[in-house]
Amino acid sequence: MERYVLAYLSGGRDRVALSALAMLLLDGRLKLSESATLYAESGASAADPVEAAGLAQRDGVRQALVSLAGHESVLAVEGRLLRGGLVERGRFRRTTRLTADGQALLAEAARGSHRLATRVELSGVPAIPDHGIRALLGMARRRPVADPGTS
Repeated sequence: MERYVLAYLSGGRDRVALSALAMLLLDGRLKLSESATLYAESGASAADPVEAAGLAQRDGVRQALVSLAGHESVLAVEGRLLRGGLVERGRFRRTTRLTADGQALLAEAARGSHRLATRVELSGVPAIPDHGIRALLGMARRRPVADPGTS
């Protein structure tokens, strides 16, 4: 199964972004500076376009999650699932919803035991084993992104 399918089916573009950033942080390819901004470890390489976009993030964690969720690489994951019939556009076309095939695939995946990346794709923040990274990503998801037009 293609990477990020279960993440998207479990939580849409936001879960894809969370999954990618979590795995990059967990394996040390992405770091958090003392000023709370992300940076790629020297020599870090990406296994796919979503990881490449994740490694390019230089913002705080919350903004990086928002930015990555809207990145063309994550939109491409959504497009493949739309074309594959696992999700369909919602009523107002800004959202997607699982088709019966998408629901069946997700239910089947939830029954198995999985590698860490798949557990994070399926369950999100609670599946992240590192307490510090789990707390960092959990808090970032709840905190609103500051509007650049306000102070």
